[in-house]
Amino acid sequence: MLKPYITFALAMVLCACSQDKPVDPLSEPFPEGFLWGTATAGFQVDMGCPSGPCDDVESDWYQWATSPDVIADGFSNGDPMADGPGHWELFETDFDLAKDRLHNNTYRMSIEWSRIFPSSTEGVEGHEALKAIADSAGVQHYHDVFAALQTRGIVPMVTLNHYSLPLWIHDGAACYAAFKADRNVDACANKGWLDGDRLIPELAKYSAFVAREYG
Repeated sequence: MLKPYITFALAMVLCACSQDKPVDPLSEPFPEGFLWGTATAGFQVDMGCPSGPCDDVESDWYQWATSPDVIADGFSNGDPMADGPGHWELFETDFDLAKDRLHNNTYRMSIEWSRIFPSSTEGVEGHEALKAIADSAGVQHYHDVFAALQTRGIVPMVTLNHYSLPLWIHDGAACYAAFKADRNVDACANKGWLDGDRLIPELAKYSAFVAREYG
C-alpha cells in the first residue's frame, strides 16, 4: 500500500530539485593562477618567413617532407615549407595577437634541437664546450623569444622535443630507403629512436644545455 505514496514523494523531491536555479559554469571565474594559452610546435609554425627562407633544413621532418622518394611514394604531399606561417620571424606579432586578441597568459612552444645543434654533439661535454659548437643564431633566437614573452607577461611552457630530430642522429630518408630495399634499417647509420643507446644520452645533453642556457 505504501508504494504509490513513495513514488509520489520521490516525484515531489525531483520536482522541487528541478526548481533550483541551475549553475551557469560561465559565471564562475577561473581560479587564480589559471594559465590560458596557445600551443605550437616549431616545425609546424616556424618556416615561411616573409623576408626569405628560414627553413630548418637540419631537421629530419624537413628532410622527410621534402624527400623526392617520400613524395613519390605518397607519404608527403610536397607542399613547400615557404607556405608556412613564418613564426620564426613573426613571433613578436604573433605574441601581440596572443596577448591582445586571445588574452593568453601562457604559450606552449618547442625548442627545435636541430636549430640549437645542427651538428653532432657526440664526444662534447660541458655547457661552454657545447655552446662553442651550437648555432649562435639559433641560441640567440630563443633568447629573443623568451624576452618577448616576458615583456608581454606570457609564461612560456616549453617542449624540448616535439617529434623532430637533427639529421645527424636521424637520417629519415636513408632509413626509409633501407627499409624499402629489404625491410631492414640496419644499413641506416642514424636511426634516431631505434638507437636509444645513442640518442638518449645526446637528448639528455641537449636538454641540460637548454635548461642552463635559458633558465
